[in-house]
Amino acid sequence: MVSEFITLDGVVEAPGGEPGHPNTGWVFDFHGPELERYKLQELRSAESMLFGRVTYEGFAEAWPSRDGEIADLLNSMPKHVVSSTLTTPLAWSNSTLLIGDLATAITELKQGDGGPILVHGSATLAQGLLHAGLVDDLRMMIFPVLVGGGKGIFPGSFEKSTFTLVESETVLPNVVALTYSRTRRTARTVTSELLTVPGVGPARRRALLERFGSLAGVRLASADEIATVPGPSKALAERILQYLGDSWRSTGN
Repeated sequence: MVSEFITLDGVVEAPGGEPGHPNTGWVFDFHGPELERYKLQELRSAESMLFGRVTYEGFAEAWPSRDGEIADLLNSMPKHVVSSTLTTPLAWSNSTLLIGDLATAITELKQGDGGPILVHGSATLAQGLLHAGLVDDLRMMIFPVLVGGGKGIFPGSFEKSTFTLVESETVLPNVVALTYSRTRRTARTVTSELLTVPGVGPARRRALLERFGSLAGVRLASADEIATVPGPSKALAERILQYLGDSWRSTGN
């Protein structure tokens, strides 16, 4: 899950006084115990954290010497860091450096036994995750300020994704936290949609769902994998992906 403080003009940069933005510290006018309560509950719901380099270095400098439950959770929780410039060993406790292709590394991490993964801040990383379709939950705490531009989390171009609003909370006066979860096609939905693809009849549909489906949903499949199912050619496999897009994905991931 990606969690961001965000302004009305879509900026996530420098909410807490970080240097480099003329209106840095735009959260401070709204800070209070209610905000800390919300972030504490969010941390309790996660089993590990995922950081980009800049946010990691800021947290690693600020939190090891602090006390309280938030500090205890942050300092003890497993932390994964995406960076092409940092080297091991990382100074902050329980920190692991992820190397290699971003999508591959994060997919493997999500498929492990580590439970929910929380991304806080880390705008560049969040952009990459959204672009790769790897964000399952998007949590945005919207502050009633305009800061005149700055870094956001939404990449310039990416495939369409649909999210469902699952929670809305007024954390502070005029500050709203919205939680969206990615809307995934279920096995039943894909069963119907497969019939809209030219060249896919009932027999091929059954074969495809038997190969890639389950009661929970359907997992991500490549054109090469689809073409291994008796019936679909590589051309038909490409056509299936064109119609169904990146939503040929398990509801359980």
